[in-house]
Amino acid sequence: MHRLAATGLSLISWLAIAPPAAAQVSAVHIASGLPAPTWIASPPLDPRLFLVERAGTIRILENGVPRNPAFLDIRTQVNTDVEGGLLGLVFAPDFATSGVFNFYATVGTLF
Repeated sequence: MHRLAATGLSLISWLAIAPPAAAQVSAVHIASGLPAPTWIASPPLDPRLFLVERAGTIRILENGVPRNPAFLDIRTQVNTDVEGGLLGLVFAPDFATSGVFNFYATVGTLF
């Protein structure tokens, strides 16, 4: 069932899908010994894995080892207090040509 509802200026979408009767889940070991990984992402049609670290770096994984220098290093701008830090990453569909990506981070003071 797919339902759309408009409320004021918002459009809200619900999508309910029943899981297959014999759904299978598997895990793949990617890397170990990382102090605080928060996210891993890959650009569209790109085999590289980008590792997001809570302290404020994004590094490309090569054979399970984070490469240096970092793809992005904002350690001096990230606040890691409480549950803060560099927490997420998403690439634009045309990342290969545009180089555009977005990340989610806590900056400044939390309280």
